[in-house]
Amino acid sequence: MWRSILAVLLVPSLAAAQAQQTTSAGAEPPASQSSGAAGVIPARYESHTFHDGIRRGTEEEVAIQWWPGGFLTISKSAVAGIVPLHFEVQAAEGLRFSSFRYPKAYPQSFKFQADPVPVVFYPSIRFSVHAEANAALGSRVLIGRITFQVIHQDSSLGPVEHFDVPIPVTVVEHDAPIHRVSTWPYPHHSAGFWIGLILLAPLLIVVMAPYYLICSIGGPSHCTD
Repeated sequence: MWRSILAVLLVPSLAAAQAQQTTSAGAEPPASQSSGAAGVIPARYESHTFHDGIRRGTEEEVAIQWWPGGFLTISKSAVAGIVPLHFEVQAAEGLRFSSFRYPKAYPQSFKFQADPVPVVFYPSIRFSVHAEANAALGSRVLIGRITFQVIHQDSSLGPVEHFDVPIPVTVVEHDAPIHRVSTWPYPHHSAGFWIGLILLAPLLIVVMAPYYLICSIGGPSHCTD
């Protein structure tokens, strides 16, 4: 019984945690390359907004995911001689960008270094777009530039790469209806969900206390799993 109650309360919050993916690395040390490979947008790339519109005077969340073909370092755990993942958005009138978030790096061993290198394997970038009160209404395409350098699974180092990502957004009136986009790739719960979970916690204690008292007095035979 008590496990069922805990499951009802805790499973939604546990779903918000994202698993880190790991793979093994291979044989040869890297031969450093430095070319400005540029421009072509990867075939496997996705751009998402949380809602289908950004109201004037409000903020919207954007996410970009793609497959670079290997491991990447990030600026928080940069490694000498390797260009970390970097993202910037071209300025757009009436819009401001903030809260850039990169994936969490995890240690991975490579032949070219004794100590594990903090890397990400499936990169994603999230940031916020704020529409000014006088931002122009309608659809537009933001341009985001991604810079990175791949560490391949055989421990070789790829060239420095850049590509521009088109990010379609739509600015609407402050009171216009907007809808959550079904393809948003991250778990999300509203503020009301978390407030409700907090408010239910004392009730759970009150409900469970007599149950544990009966178990402690009568033994396991008086308790259901």
